Amino acid sequence: MLHKTYLPFTEEDLKEHFRYSENDITENLKKRIAKFEKSIKNYSEYIPDDTDKKKWKIIRQIEKDETFWTASSLMTIFRSDNSKEELKNVLIHAFGEKPPLDDFSNWEDCLKDELFLFFEPQISSPKKYRDWLKENVENRTIIPYILEKAKHKNGNEYRSNLESSTKVDALLLNKTNGFNVFIEAKVLSDISHSVDYDSTRNQIARNLDVMLSKDESNNFFNKRKTENSLFLLLTPEVFKDNSRSRLYGYVIDDYQKNSESIKRDLPHRDDIDFENIPKRIGWITWEKLKEINSDCCKWINKF
Repeated sequence: MLHKTYLPFTEEDLKEHFRYSENDITENLKKRIAKFEKSIKNYSEYIPDDTDKKKWKIIRQIEKDETFWTASSLMTIFRSDNSKEELKNVLIHAFGEKPPLDDFSNWEDCLKDELFLFFEPQISSPKKYRDWLKENVENRTIIPYILEKAKHKNGNEYRSNLESSTKVDALLLNKTNGFNVFIEAKVLSDISHSVDYDSTRNQIARNLDVMLSKDESNNFFNKRKTENSLFLLLTPEVFKDNSRSRLYGYVIDDYQKNSESIKRDLPHRDDIDFENIPKRIGWITWEKLKEINSDCCKWINKF
């Protein structure tokens, strides 16, 4: 067991959710796991009666670390004896009794057969967006040195690779029917409001754009079907109850109520029907996960 409270799983258990293909490079897996082990080691130095609070930001980082919260809670549900029923309850709470997808009439069909849960998979940026940004970068950033960086070395024209792959916090994937859920997890942090070469591209819009696009670089993730994709925001309850305290509260509220807002923030997407996208955006809390599975998020209300 890596940590009895914050990650009650073995290293091999954790590796399974960072292994994106049968031939995944072992060295990459080691680097991913090493980040968790370093935080666990730091936390082992925490002494409750220690008055030197200056050290807490480093040694107690695990208490607010989104990677731990995400891995521990979702693995607890995904690996439980009643996992599909619990996943169904998560989806019902976030999206309603029936899936907002044309291909499915119930959640059982979405979740049947073998499911996979991945942490931090990198999904390629949509080519449609990269081509559009190349032509519109001067309208999306105002900083001279950034515009200069956006150009080829010859300095004559803008590059076509101005956005790199998107690292998704978690991806639930059914390889058989292509059903998938993009999960963006937050503890104290907010969503980013821009990317390097597009000062108007918020993190949720970017996730939706990637979610609605066929991945070009990884054959395994090509198993997901864009028309069977959902986006789920996972946050503390306090920020859902006080949604105006975070940028994502404004963005989610706007996107769920108005498809034109999503269309506005994805101006390059003339290939999709935006009308049903708001129904495919959900929001759930860590506290609700704990209600669904009492072994989830044991650290909540711990202190």
